[in-house]
Amino acid sequence: MNYKTKKTTERKNEYQNEENTKRLNWIYREGKWPFWFVDSIDKDWIKTTYYVFYTNRLDALQWDEVDYTTKEFKWRKEAVIKKVIKRADNVITWNFQIGKEYDKKKNKWYWFVILDNPYFKKDVFIAWKNLSWLENWDKVALKITKWWWKNPEWTIIDKIWKNWEKYVDVMAMAYQWWAHPKFPNKLIDTLKNMPKKIEEKDIIWRKDLRKIFTYTIDPDDAKDFDDAISIEKLDNWNYKLWVHIADVTYYVTEDSELDKEAKLRWTSIYFVDRVIPMLPEILSNELCSLNPFEDKLTMTCEMEIDQNWKVINSEVYESVIKSDFRMSYRIVEDIKNLWFKDWSLDNLIVKNDRYTQKDANILFDKLKLSYELKDILYNYKKNNSYIEFNLIETKIYVDKNWFPTEILEYPKYEANKVIEFFMILANEEVAKIHSKIPFLYRIHPEPEIEDIDRVKYALKSIWIEYKDDLTDIIEKIKWLPEETYISKLILKAMTRAIYSPINEWHYWLWLKYYSHFTSPIRRYPDLQIHRIIKEKNNWKLTKNRLEHYKNILPYVASLSSQQEKTAEDIEHKIDDYLKARYMLDKIWQEFEWHISWVIERWFFVQLENTVEWFVDLYSNNRKDIKKPQTKWQNREKLEFDDMLLEIRNPFTKERYRLWDKLKVRLTNVDEQFSKIDFELVK
Repeated sequence: MNYKTKKTTERKNEYQNEENTKRLNWIYREGKWPFWFVDSIDKDWIKTTYYVFYTNRLDALQWDEVDYTTKEFKWRKEAVIKKVIKRADNVITWNFQIGKEYDKKKNKWYWFVILDNPYFKKDVFIAWKNLSWLENWDKVALKITKWWWKNPEWTIIDKIWKNWEKYVDVMAMAYQWWAHPKFPNKLIDTLKNMPKKIEEKDIIWRKDLRKIFTYTIDPDDAKDFDDAISIEKLDNWNYKLWVHIADVTYYVTEDSELDKEAKLRWTSIYFVDRVIPMLPEILSNELCSLNPFEDKLTMTCEMEIDQNWKVINSEVYESVIKSDFRMSYRIVEDIKNLWFKDWSLDNLIVKNDRYTQKDANILFDKLKLSYELKDILYNYKKNNSYIEFNLIETKIYVDKNWFPTEILEYPKYEANKVIEFFMILANEEVAKIHSKIPFLYRIHPEPEIEDIDRVKYALKSIWIEYKDDLTDIIEKIKWLPEETYISKLILKAMTRAIYSPINEWHYWLWLKYYSHFTSPIRRYPDLQIHRIIKEKNNWKLTKNRLEHYKNILPYVASLSSQQEKTAEDIEHKIDDYLKARYMLDKIWQEFEWHISWVIERWFFVQLENTVEWFVDLYSNNRKDIKKPQTKWQNREKLEFDDMLLEIRNPFTKERYRLWDKLKVRLTNVDEQFSKIDFELVK
């Protein structure tokens, strides 16, 4: 009996208490290799996730609707897929390879292909008439059109690139996860004919804010600029803040071809130096981008804020602006360092022949006002349960061939907080103003009690007392060596923020009202509420329209939340792939860093460069890998404490727990699965 057969037999013998479930449609999804899951959602929209062992997944593919039963294995319920009820509209990528097979019965030649998805085990044959336009080793996307009793019928939907082109593998991953990298040529041709300049008829009825000093602050590598800021100090010492957002709905009208294309994506997807946009680049990077010195159509949230943070009054309206400066977080930080030094036009890092010393002085004063208001908002939030995580974000740098060369911590500046707080304030006020009509909210439910108990228990083990305030904990762990890992522990205890047509508390931001208003270029929910605001302001929100929004907003909320999660999965999957490639030349190197997470039979190790994968404590039992005998060989000795997040051996007293420091050795890298193998160094 070989290794795989033996292990599978052991699992079958250990299954207990099979539960027969009535047939329901459950969504099957693919997890991080080698993990497979079934996500089930009940009538109350409560999600339960079950692990699926690879021999129990039948022939289900990602996002298929399946019927299943549950079985208990080692005190944990697992799913066993019994039937695929409905096939998802999956896309699979493959390399076209020269090779053929003759069917004597049908008197036809068939060409075969090599699939990128190793989980799909069926043969793939396609008639020559569908392949005549391809060349050897083209990378092509295809999907299943019909399922027969043995093999499915395929159709080619797109030729991506040549297999050797630089980021073909990354785009293939995106395709397989339902991303839509390309827009129809017909749609792009239509957009090319759109007027690039705004005509007078488009702005005559809007509020003209072109004379108000306005600027944008974005990352250095930003591709689009969809928000801008204006600020003034009033005679009563209050602040007047304008948050201008690109008026995307002017171009993307309801049920138009552009709108239908946007609803295929629901959100933009960002990775490394590329973006798969929700809207064509002609819109996101040109027509709707708030570039300096150009008249742009916007939606503006205007607010008056006193010295105690209180918003005295606010309104939202259609406007036209002309941005004066395009700034980056880094540039603003450099300017801030000159607060108490001599200031001149020569200090202005943003160069343009149009700028004068007067322009530089105005910018300097406006930035100082922005920081003043940011400090007022920040102090208020810190005193009102605002949760501020210090999580490390990384940026992967690639060469011209898209091979990763560096993985560094993404720089954060104080200017990030300026824009973050101004956007949060605008989102809150927009939600308040429109809370009496059908609207779309961003909500964040409170964590489950058992998840918070796990945090309390784990913190107690390092002598940190948890009372009732996460904010207090975040402050206590600042500057501790374990800060990153405790923050990760708390973050995993949190529920996921979602979109909802029903207003509920936003736990993370500690806000009663919150929406997403500030990014209609890259998020469909923002686009949706812009339409509602416009109809309300123009007295077009009739009884029929109110009923219309009541009917569609639950659907928009659900699909937006789902696709947001999918987009994040794509981004993480691509990051994992690039990190695996980055580690290719580091096999057999040793690293000393920390345990970032612990589960029943594995713990995850995160290196200083944020590369993360698990160490399997049972892998020493594998007969196909020659490894020295260790005291961990007997798996029955190991105990897992899911409250302390700790694996221990009661006989040797050894233990592994979250944020422990240890030494590991990189033994293997599998690019295809984005898989990195570590082993412990004793």
